[in-house]
Amino acid sequence: MDLKSTSFKVLGRPRSGGWASVYESDSGLISDSKGRLFIVVSSNLSEDVDDIISFGRDILVDLYKEYYNHALSSNFYGLKNAVEKTYAKYKDRFSGLEMGAASLSRDVLNCAVVGGAQAGVFRNKFLVKILVSSSPEVVSASGYPREDDLFVLGTSAFFECFENSDFDSFLEKEKRGEDGLSLLREKASSFSNSSRLAGSFVYFSLQSLKIEEPIRLEKRKTIFQMERFAKRELFLPLERVINKILTKRGDSSFPRRKIYVRSTFQGLEDAQSRKKGFSLALFLIIFLSLSVLIGSKLKGVKEKRAFYQAKLVDASSKVEEAKKIASLDPEKSRELFFKAKDEVSLLKNEGIKDKKLQELDEDIRKSEESVLKEYHLEPELFLDLTLLTQGFKISLLKADANNILVLDRNGKRLVKISFENKKTEVVSGPDDFDNYQDVGLYSGDIFVLTSKAIFNVKDNKKELSRNDFGDDALINFYAGNAYILDKNPSRIYRLAPDKEGFSLPQIWTGEGIKVDFTTAKDWFIDGFVWVLIDNNQILKFSRGVPERVYLKGVYPALEVIDSIYSNDELKFVYLLGSKNGRVVVVDKNGNYVCQYVADKIKGSNFLVVSESQKKAVFSLPDGKLYSFELKHF
Repeated sequence: MDLKSTSFKVLGRPRSGGWASVYESDSGLISDSKGRLFIVVSSNLSEDVDDIISFGRDILVDLYKEYYNHALSSNFYGLKNAVEKTYAKYKDRFSGLEMGAASLSRDVLNCAVVGGAQAGVFRNKFLVKILVSSSPEVVSASGYPREDDLFVLGTSAFFECFENSDFDSFLEKEKRGEDGLSLLREKASSFSNSSRLAGSFVYFSLQSLKIEEPIRLEKRKTIFQMERFAKRELFLPLERVINKILTKRGDSSFPRRKIYVRSTFQGLEDAQSRKKGFSLALFLIIFLSLSVLIGSKLKGVKEKRAFYQAKLVDASSKVEEAKKIASLDPEKSRELFFKAKDEVSLLKNEGIKDKKLQELDEDIRKSEESVLKEYHLEPELFLDLTLLTQGFKISLLKADANNILVLDRNGKRLVKISFENKKTEVVSGPDDFDNYQDVGLYSGDIFVLTSKAIFNVKDNKKELSRNDFGDDALINFYAGNAYILDKNPSRIYRLAPDKEGFSLPQIWTGEGIKVDFTTAKDWFIDGFVWVLIDNNQILKFSRGVPERVYLKGVYPALEVIDSIYSNDELKFVYLLGSKNGRVVVVDKNGNYVCQYVADKIKGSNFLVVSESQKKAVFSLPDGKLYSFELKHF
């Protein structure tokens, strides 16, 4: 993009105590590769310097020469070296010397500051400080300006004087063809530290604004212009010298007013006068104290505003970039978006009240679905099982494409519920089995694993195989086979169907494979055997050999995965993170797809999904089931 640049400058009003100068030039002697140069300088006044204007000119000329006369060095290092050398030459002669310089060439902006000078960019109605210097180290930076950027280079007094609203008003007026610069110059002239205020700034746009004629250093001739001090400031050094001489002689050419004190007793009137004087003094002390407190508070507010506004602009930039690259690089887009979201949350937690912060927070909320694939929802009550059986506690959920099994181990009840119409049926109760270790669904049949055997509930509770497994064994089904995960001694067994029910169990895990299943929390089979271990480890077994599944693009990471759900009919894997109220969806390679967020999910213990019904159902231990619609298809 071919951006045009328009430069402006602001100089404070000359007063006693300091001086400042601002300078801009194109090179008249060197090729355009060195570009345009912008300089700001200020310092305290020094009694040892007789001609401050002459020395000020020398500083700027030396900096100019150091930069343009070293054509072989890069612009970035050339500018930094020029500032370092010039500052080292004059810093001992001028107390509080501040120096800043910037060069613009081929759309590259380089800047270097030292001694207190600063540089920043006014973007999206906020000033972001790029460089803030402190003597004697030179700090520097380089970058590419964007459209509608206002680059600002100034002394510390310049940045103390102006706020975001000043630059905003200035740009608005200039864009309308008005004289916005007069607003800045008027405020600069009334600033308390105006004598040390100098600023140079450049506006980048597709069309130039009103351009001020720059001051140039031309071949064989130096044209240098500085605003002159008022007569009083010019003669201050001379007055000091005269006063020193006259003081030594015990004389003074400036007549002094003689004051006579008459001691006269005035009684009550004198006492009242003293009282009034004391009251006035007390009032002045209180007034000055309040002024100091208010000034300190205002300064703190200003510093706080500058601090959080920089963060606000950074967060806003991240959000805009995340939106632009959402379809090209979803993972990077989500990372940027979450960082911006965290920054906004921190600012809100710090009690920052700002309209821009509120607008950005609202923008983030509205963009979460498109950028993050994050759906904030309010789950609806699917079924309250305590209405069916008083005191029902949910110990386990299992499901296939059509039905859900809900187990209450303590109450020894097993309930079947239709995904589609919520039709409910108690399929077994306390009188049917001594205990319920685990349950399963396969091809319309319902199976119960007890401490004694595997039973088919629908086939008159037929015993299919004796149970020689541990008390916390888990059961699952795939391709007609029953699979048992025995946590101790950490093995997976396969039981093939036969005429009597199931054959004797065969060890399914590969020979020599040792995996610790003692903390296994959940599992499913879709051709591969997936096992969730307590430390958020997901193992995927193929022919008995495990492979670790790593989640990619899930941000922020799930602290705890409470349940994992899928099967051979489902396209995706669903992970329940009840601590943060999330259900995260990944593909079967572990890549992030989307996530569902709701406060109601917090505290849930199990999750089942029907993609054909586009519905997810999760349970709370108190006997209630909740559901939400799947939106990621």
